[in-house]
Amino acid sequence: MRYFLLLFLFASTYIAQIIDTNKIDSFINKTRERLNLQTGFSISVVVKDSIIYKKGYGYIDIDNKTNTTSETPFYIASATKSFVAALNKILMNEKVIDIDEPISTYLPDFKFQTKPLDTETISIRDLLTHKHGIVSLPAVLRTAFTGDYTKEKLFELYQNAEFTGVNFKYSNDGYVFNSLILEKVTGKTWQNLLEEKIFIPLEMNNTSSKVSDYTSLVLPKAYSTINGEIRELPFLKEDKTMHAAGGIISTAEDLSNWLIFNLGNEEFNSKKILPKSDLDEIHSAQVNCEKTFWKYNRYSYGLGWYLSDYNGETLIHHFGGYTGAKSHISFMPEYKIGIVALTNDEGDGYYLTEIAADYVYNLFTGKDADQIAEEELKIILNNQEEANSVEKEEKSKIKSDWNSELLVGEYYSEDFGQVVINENLHLKFGNLNGDLIPSDNKKFICDLKAFRLKVEFTEEDGKVIELILHGPTSLVFQKVK
Repeated sequence: MRYFLLLFLFASTYIAQIIDTNKIDSFINKTRERLNLQTGFSISVVVKDSIIYKKGYGYIDIDNKTNTTSETPFYIASATKSFVAALNKILMNEKVIDIDEPISTYLPDFKFQTKPLDTETISIRDLLTHKHGIVSLPAVLRTAFTGDYTKEKLFELYQNAEFTGVNFKYSNDGYVFNSLILEKVTGKTWQNLLEEKIFIPLEMNNTSSKVSDYTSLVLPKAYSTINGEIRELPFLKEDKTMHAAGGIISTAEDLSNWLIFNLGNEEFNSKKILPKSDLDEIHSAQVNCEKTFWKYNRYSYGLGWYLSDYNGETLIHHFGGYTGAKSHISFMPEYKIGIVALTNDEGDGYYLTEIAADYVYNLFTGKDADQIAEEELKIILNNQEEANSVEKEEKSKIKSDWNSELLVGEYYSEDFGQVVINENLHLKFGNLNGDLIPSDNKKFICDLKAFRLKVEFTEEDGKVIELILHGPTSLVFQKVK
């Protein structure tokens, strides 16, 4: 049995803490068995400046039994935001930008059309802390899902953005817009800047913002496990849909270097990246946000990080989720411990990242880790039956009253781009696609894998003239062909 003796300073007292890593391994294996998981899971635990535990579980390709390791690259989705926020502070430290300057300083010719949005009053800091009030669903859909955009088109869409108020409102918009500013100022893309300023100095050699840097054999397949039934999903990400609010692929080992840096280590292998004072600012409360995710009571947002309370301890974190991908990156600053947990399962394996991390944190801080884990696991087990019924919604037996030939064709929206429906009633929306399944006589459901949408058509004089996709808001497309 292996033990690590950990000495750290807390509340002016040196505490000797022993972690049995076999206990972590046993817990994860047993939990995966109880959840009937074969999908991939990768975890790394960092204390101060060292990795004390790392391991991969399950498969990134179930059919071919390709094992997961701590070096398996996973898409980390919105956890990208903490990297981009740090990048802005690095550039500020180099006097390239000032995050407290209004965006008009860097985009003097850009103007919002919707009041009270004003480039003179919105700062880069506002963009990074989600209190800018800018919302452009077309820009978010195009950058994260369809890939149907140019830089010029994004500027046009943001010129016509809506205003949502200046209180905290989490979205991708601030970070996508920030990336346009960074490219304008530096002449380099946000991807190149991240590689130059963060990935290379932190020796994150298996990390990239480009899907094309990996072969399909290396990247995990996307899955959803419901009550032991495994459904393979398409891997929807491509270079064009990797954006500054969610555009990094990395490994548990590489992300451990990122955590070591965030745990207050100004230098990484003698390379200085940011002063500790800047790191402290990044991790400090910037805006209030009374939110709860899982068991974490989020009370504030810093620069790319949530500040939360978990069982009486401060937990700083950012997670990410997308079709068949989930990332958990967190740390407890008082204890100098951080955890990376990654999976390719959006079903019953989705919250394993939290359950496993919570177990390690509770073990480390002297709480009843097994009892707390059992209570948390019951949440997943109790929800399995309901989730399973949702999965069985698949092919409806309802027959549509539509003549399918009328629905076939191309539809276009100036804001959202193009939708194509073929003769098999298969809908393609940029990088998203799925079958139209009748939900009643005149309506359909389309499972785009990233999300499900209700679909309606408008008819006039015996012809279909309009397609409407109903989600959080309605997207209207005119039939053009």
